[in-house]
Amino acid sequence: MTVASNLEATYDLTSQLLKLKVESTLAQVASSTTPILENLFTVEVKNICRDSVLTAPQWQENPYYYKLWDAQSIEFDEAVDVSANSCGTFTYKLYDASNDQEVSSIWTIDASDPAAPTVNATPTTTNLVGTHLFYVIAQNGPYEFTAKSPVVTVVIWNPCYETVFDDSQTLSDLSTTVKLGSSDSA
Repeated sequence: MTVASNLEATYDLTSQLLKLKVESTLAQVASSTTPILENLFTVEVKNICRDSVLTAPQWQENPYYYKLWDAQSIEFDEAVDVSANSCGTFTYKLYDASNDQEVSSIWTIDASDPAAPTVNATPTTTNLVGTHLFYVIAQNGPYEFTAKSPVVTVVIWNPCYETVFDDSQTLSDLSTTVKLGSSDSA
């Protein structure tokens, strides 16, 4: 039995006791209206979206390498409701895989294009240099079901540590300042 209702907030995840009463006008005796059949039954009501099956978001690359101070855009494939229930849009949250805490620092998720969500950041402090492990949790609409992506590795490195001088250029007017009280011996 399928029942259409726009009262989801009222009836979702409820039990309804119903009575089925069958009477036959052909079998009625003069003034008797006693039903031929009467049955009580319970209907468990839930939104079809609660049975949705999701595929987890997938990273398009792994690992990602970024320079400190560069804008980052880490692409991932959207979560998909493979049961095709059309249950609304997905929301995404980014988590630190080392402690399972939601990331609330410089990384943000942009899902304005639902088919191409991204994690974006521009790291500007040297304490972000290193390896970071993240995962994304997708949630479909207001429902409690989620899908978790695999862990992605993001490596941020400081390009200043990799400055290379070769003999193709001449360094001139090089001056060094030694702080008062410092020593040039190691």
